[in-house]
Amino acid sequence: MQLANPLILFFSIWSFTYFLFSLHLSDLLISDADGARYLLAAIMLPFAGAFLLVSAARSRFGAGTVDDVRKHFSWLVCGSLPSLTKKLTVLSGIWVIITLVEILVSKGIPILWLITGADRSYLDFGIPSVHGFTNSLLLASALVSLALYFETNQRKFLVLPIGTIVWALLVISRNLLLVSLLQNVFLWLRYKAGKAGRSFAKATVLGVLVLYVFGVVGDLRTGADHFVAVAAPTFEVPKWLPSGFLWAYIYLVTPLNNMLFNLRNVIPLNTGALPNTFSLLLPSILRDALLPPTVDANSGLVSQAFNVGSAFIGPYQDAGLLGVAVYSGLCGLISGAFWYKRSLFGYLGYCVFAQCIFFSNFFNHFLNLPVIFQFFWLAIYTTRFKFPESIGTKWKYA
Repeated sequence: MQLANPLILFFSIWSFTYFLFSLHLSDLLISDADGARYLLAAIMLPFAGAFLLVSAARSRFGAGTVDDVRKHFSWLVCGSLPSLTKKLTVLSGIWVIITLVEILVSKGIPILWLITGADRSYLDFGIPSVHGFTNSLLLASALVSLALYFETNQRKFLVLPIGTIVWALLVISRNLLLVSLLQNVFLWLRYKAGKAGRSFAKATVLGVLVLYVFGVVGDLRTGADHFVAVAAPTFEVPKWLPSGFLWAYIYLVTPLNNMLFNLRNVIPLNTGALPNTFSLLLPSILRDALLPPTVDANSGLVSQAFNVGSAFIGPYQDAGLLGVAVYSGLCGLISGAFWYKRSLFGYLGYCVFAQCIFFSNFFNHFLNLPVIFQFFWLAIYTTRFKFPESIGTKWKYA
């Protein structure tokens, strides 16, 4: 079994989310069994149909066996080693320079503000729009660096992946932390293709550790007692249970909860402009100027404390369940294309897209600019400029 397969991943995430939701361990959760079934059908079936369509035509993408994936991946990384190493040095240096400027402009970093009790939070760090640009560069560079470590076993290539995790903790960014961790996990799963049993066991252990760290970072931001009060659990939280598990539960189920609340209470705009769907695709400084009015963000929330509604809340607010189904189908097509793309850009790009699938029950990373801008950086990393003997030039993915 290929654990990173997009169809297995997508169905596992959404089935697990529905199972957790059905437990109703929080008084915040609404009860709407019929609405949940219609919603899940509109989300899961189009994705599956689109992916299977690509799978049926996989010969166009040069699909190979599971063993071929690892061999081909290794060959591509080793063949591009000098180029990747040089680009990694230059682009990482650019990130360091921009980040130093952000620290100077922000007059510190969030972890120090927290320690000193300053009247500032993680939201005050960075230069608007520029900060997302630097995050995408860091995430893509960490992914490339980990690929180089897998092939060379040189520990210097672990500095950037580990440094990204440390930096995420310093700026108290759960999003940066989890996106980086998940992309690294999917790269590892693809690299270890064919060893599903051992990979699953290790991934489970890593997942538990991620939950714990997730809770710790959350406690730093809001405090454990405050979060328990806001989450309104239907049971008394045991003292021995790490807060990360309650954090994980409530953040997994409240997006689905908000989606069901929208089905009950929000009338879709039914506009071709799709402002709710594409709002995250624009930098914050351009969003309000270029997009038409969107659905009031607060009107579709059960609780203001939990303000996300999965990757599909925007398509629903724009075009109803039809919008959800079409958007899900497009995600299935693109995931299939990346899954069967036998190139370094395809392998690394799929790790980014798989992370988007993993978080699709929580947030729309598919169109989140700092996340998908990684594809731009990965194209720079994996593109080699060649001068053929014939007139003209040609770009070729490594």
